[in-house]
Amino acid sequence: MKRILSLLSIISFAAGMTSCNVDAEFSEFIPTHPLSNMVKSATATCGSETVSGTVDNSTHEIKFVFVESSNFSDVKVTLDYATRAILKDGAPEAGQQINLSNPYSFVLNNLEEDYTYTIAASRALITQVPHSQCSVMQLDNDAAYIREGTAAYKADPYFCFDGKHLSKKGAYGEVVYNNFGWTMPNPAPDGRGNSFTFDAGQAMRLSKVIFWPYWPYENQAPAVYELYAYTLPGEPAQSGEWTNWEKIADIDDSEKWQPTKAAEAGSPEDLTIYGSPVEFKYGQIPEARYYRVKMLKNFYAVYGTAMNQYWSGRVNFFSIAEVELWRYNNEE
Repeated sequence: MKRILSLLSIISFAAGMTSCNVDAEFSEFIPTHPLSNMVKSATATCGSETVSGTVDNSTHEIKFVFVESSNFSDVKVTLDYATRAILKDGAPEAGQQINLSNPYSFVLNNLEEDYTYTIAASRALITQVPHSQCSVMQLDNDAAYIREGTAAYKADPYFCFDGKHLSKKGAYGEVVYNNFGWTMPNPAPDGRGNSFTFDAGQAMRLSKVIFWPYWPYENQAPAVYELYAYTLPGEPAQSGEWTNWEKIADIDDSEKWQPTKAAEAGSPEDLTIYGSPVEFKYGQIPEARYYRVKMLKNFYAVYGTAMNQYWSGRVNFFSIAEVELWRYNNEE
């Protein structure tokens, strides 16, 4: 009898342990440590323009930058809160209309204490970057630039940012036959690529880049090329390693040769008069000071003998009249 009771006691104890384990496995313990990121993202609509905001949970600031809008008295704001954030005084509901003519404040609790957040709106003006503050750099794996000085009828990196470009095809006298580029053989010299690097003079958010052709979308004008931005602080490595260079644009001008060739100089069909503009929305690309252009193909490489019978020896030629930069400049 005693043996039977002992056995029943063991079974009962084991069952109790199993029950405890099951309870532990399915418990819904909710952590109570304070939140560090109470606002995950933010969007705002002013008139017909919708933008994503910049959220800084360390300073408790949310900023919206508009390009088209300037009257911020009626802005529809939507914030994506952390699940466990406690919404307190003034915390906007989804799509709430807010007057952001002045900064708007509200309070959130991170499960431990209250914090005051501010929402502000501003307008980004677009201004041209002075060409005098820009300069061409040469990293170790960039092209072998032509350097002939700044006299007339010369090619030199200086002319990439001298503020001059052709107003129409064939108007070489307007730039005194000056341009920037290179004429590397095929294959290119060891370690050299079809790229060039430039310093915009200060960190900025680009709104537009215009590549002004020297040749009217023919010969060694870049036909297919890419634009990169350097994403780290400080200067890029002199080695030119492409790590930390972020591609921000693909440009394909290869279809511009025939229309421009057939057009009357200076006419609307002369695509030289427009250059090759590349536009960016605010916040679309990183803020950067250093940029690189990598040519994938010039017009010799695209059209071969249709462009010139000696095309194969010229696929590493490059020429451009001017690079023109425009930036966003926020209103205070």
